[in-house]
Amino acid sequence: MSKILYGLDPQEYEHPLDREALNALQKISGIQAIFQKFEGSTLEKALILQHKGEKLKVNEKNFKKLYQLFLKGCEILDFDEPPDLYTSWEYQLNACAFGVEKPSIFISSGCIDILDDSALSFIIGHELAHIKSGHMFYYMLAQRFLPFILSNIPIPNIPILGGVLVETIKYPLYNWKRMTELTCDRGGLLCCQNNESAFKALIALAGVPLKYQDEDFVNSFIEQSRIFIEDDFEPTDKIIKKLSQTYSFDHFFKYGQTVPRSHPLPMLRIGKLNEWIESGKYDEVKNREREKITIIYCSKCNEIIDIGDKFCGFCGAKNISSD
Repeated sequence: MSKILYGLDPQEYEHPLDREALNALQKISGIQAIFQKFEGSTLEKALILQHKGEKLKVNEKNFKKLYQLFLKGCEILDFDEPPDLYTSWEYQLNACAFGVEKPSIFISSGCIDILDDSALSFIIGHELAHIKSGHMFYYMLAQRFLPFILSNIPIPNIPILGGVLVETIKYPLYNWKRMTELTCDRGGLLCCQNNESAFKALIALAGVPLKYQDEDFVNSFIEQSRIFIEDDFEPTDKIIKKLSQTYSFDHFFKYGQTVPRSHPLPMLRIGKLNEWIESGKYDEVKNREREKITIIYCSKCNEIIDIGDKFCGFCGAKNISSD
């Protein structure tokens, strides 16, 4: 039985590399100019409308088992209101959060069909953590807005931005986005509350052949991740290792372009999540004593009042819940 984490604060599970990358990003001169041009842009609205028109919205009237699993994840991570959930026929293991003012979540049919419920809960929790952690504004900037600018595609309502300004924020923005994934892997684990399922989900995202999905392979890949992180590379290899975590060499060899990675390398994600578990901090967050906080609204003026108050301090109406 998964524990509901009442009052969960994102700082309880935030990865320090996430905070470090965000601090570096916010110090860049001119970055607010780009953010202001993105906020409320036509592009943001177009992307949301596209999802609403192309994807299937999951609710209590259609894919009921999936929706109940999603609602359970929202309850565990202490969401006041669940975001919208969408899916579509896509046999990549893929999921994302999107939207700023009213964030939503997309989970591909590949995730739903291939992963068991516990591993799928990890994916759900990972995407919910992006929303809960307040990532969405910067996340959408990196995921959607900046690629349009780099491709020189004209965007309605947004003037052309200087190339120097764009290049100045490109690396730190993508670096921050990668580091948020380490935070959200922790959120995914807090949601599914099953170590093996969390690792199976991460390993599946790296690519497990279908015929081996039921094999016991978790410890093998945890060991591979430990070796990758701890190996004492030669000086040249260390530089290449650092670059490989930032840019996709496969894309460079195929197309002659350096494209920033959207996610950390799978072995790094597995290793960092395992470090959090072994440090005892995961159990500390999960097992922390928490009390459910009941919010009471005045029946007359609708202001928030204390459950023990006999009368509303705003309008004086009697608090019927105190009887």
